[in-house]
Amino acid sequence: MPESTKSASGSLCTQCASTFAATASYCGFDGSALVVCAKPIESVGHSNFHECSLCNRQYPTYAKFCGADGSPLTKEESFGLIAKKTTGTRLEVQQSVPQAGSDDALNIDEDDWRPSSDLDLVGRTLEGKYQIKSVLAEGGMAVLYLAHHVNMERTVVVKVVHSNLISSPSANQRFERECKLVARLNHPNIVQVYDFGFMNKRQPFMVMEFIKGNTLADFIDKQGPPLPTTALRIITQICSGLEEAHVCGIIHRDLKPDNIILQEKIDRPDWVKIVDFGIAHLLDGSKRLTRSGRITGTPEYMSPEQFKDKPIDVRADVYALGIVLFEIFTGAVPFSADDLGVLMAKHLMEDAPSICEFRDDIAVDSPIDLMVKKCLMKDPDQRYQTVAELRKAAEEALSKV
Repeated sequence: MPESTKSASGSLCTQCASTFAATASYCGFDGSALVVCAKPIESVGHSNFHECSLCNRQYPTYAKFCGADGSPLTKEESFGLIAKKTTGTRLEVQQSVPQAGSDDALNIDEDDWRPSSDLDLVGRTLEGKYQIKSVLAEGGMAVLYLAHHVNMERTVVVKVVHSNLISSPSANQRFERECKLVARLNHPNIVQVYDFGFMNKRQPFMVMEFIKGNTLADFIDKQGPPLPTTALRIITQICSGLEEAHVCGIIHRDLKPDNIILQEKIDRPDWVKIVDFGIAHLLDGSKRLTRSGRITGTPEYMSPEQFKDKPIDVRADVYALGIVLFEIFTGAVPFSADDLGVLMAKHLMEDAPSICEFRDDIAVDSPIDLMVKKCLMKDPDQRYQTVAELRKAAEEALSKV
């Protein structure tokens, strides 16, 4: 890149006052939309730069987004991001696989993991009291087993870290933190943790309550969008559980229908249980276990501030709940794309469509419509400031349905 270039016109970021070439559409520093600048502008080149993996444009090292397509920028020594298909159209963002033994060994791609014989616990009894019955699910970090607690005579779920992660101190640290985080929570809408420890003094496990039911994602996929009354009862329960977490200084940071279970109860078939606080973020400023500049979460449900790798607070969960609300009412997320950069740009730049475009039984500017719109505001200051406020809005909307 030349040290200094002049152009007849250019683009200007109204947020940070940075200038770019006329072909740029997005600010490379904060992701904001650019406006056309009639007067000549000067752009300064840099010998060290970040490069867009999609279009190969080069930017200063402090830039985070491509000005042309909104993609996250990478540099030679960074691991980069992998967009991986999961349930439906959802994408999980993970770091590419690092060298064994590094602090980032926690984020090994699920496709690269193969179960080892020492992790096949089916038929064994853990610590003399948890009889392992079957495998429930496998993830990038752990395996979930259905088990029977011999002493208590009840069904439980045992979560065991993959054996190829036990040599990573950060993996064990994160797993132990997840146990302690969830153990601090005591709410009927949050999964309960009974026990945790280490097999052979080094392989972590956690014992949780067994929840009989289906995820909210499965519910939507199989039955379609529910009635407004059902949707509002679900969201008020989610808010109630999150209130408890937020009071304890915990942000979930990965709220989505896959992490919300509708428990099968005789009296309440739509009883909510929030699960998977594995990447929860502590409000008290404790040590971050993901490196700066790494995005952790599911992009379809991530807030604009998460994409910018800015400090987040409870309003990030409010945004995610707005996405969940939109999906409950419409059966789809408001922003989707096969390309991660395009999806990021949509979250940063585009207004979400109104749910009224998909539902004839929800009026424009009705309490439900306004509630979803407020949750999905790009500026955190314009959203509900707490989930308690959102819960009250949902309760008020429910009273008017």
